[in-house]
Amino acid sequence: MTSIATITTADPAGTAMAAQRLAPRLRAGDCLYLDGPLGSGKSLFARALIRRLLGDEEAEVPSPTFTLVQLYEPDGGPSVWHADLYRLSAPEDVYDLGLEEEADGSIQLIEWPDRLPDGWRPDALHIALRMDAGAGPGLDSHVGADAGRRVIDIGGRGPFAGTWARRLEGWTP
Repeated sequence: MTSIATITTADPAGTAMAAQRLAPRLRAGDCLYLDGPLGSGKSLFARALIRRLLGDEEAEVPSPTFTLVQLYEPDGGPSVWHADLYRLSAPEDVYDLGLEEEADGSIQLIEWPDRLPDGWRPDALHIALRMDAGAGPGLDSHVGADAGRRVIDIGGRGPFAGTWARRLEGWTP
């Protein structure tokens, strides 16, 4: 994995802001792997990104934890597929979700990518989120009751890392 950027956010609002800033740079055919332990902000990041793509900051964006996949159809943009693979029994089960058939015409956000078959979407942008109580100043300085600093590591594999790095120039603060 080649590192592209690391962002520290001060709280959940900063994590959402990072996702909102990424959304306009995405296009049909893009796949994002959202990785990190439970509670690290994967669903928060996905929800903010999807709302920005939909152009509706109040849109209901439920977690696909039990449905496995949620599909969104923005006006004038590619469909957005949000998958949560935590409950998959085996990597092969991903083929039943329809992600492969829709790869070229959609933007896909995949939580728990470690549950995918080996070699799935080598062109994916890897976004790893983790809590970090000792991190420095971040995107949002409003620290409240549910505050928690997050570190967001962004990377890519092989030649795709360079492609993503060029597309993301100017995205990070």
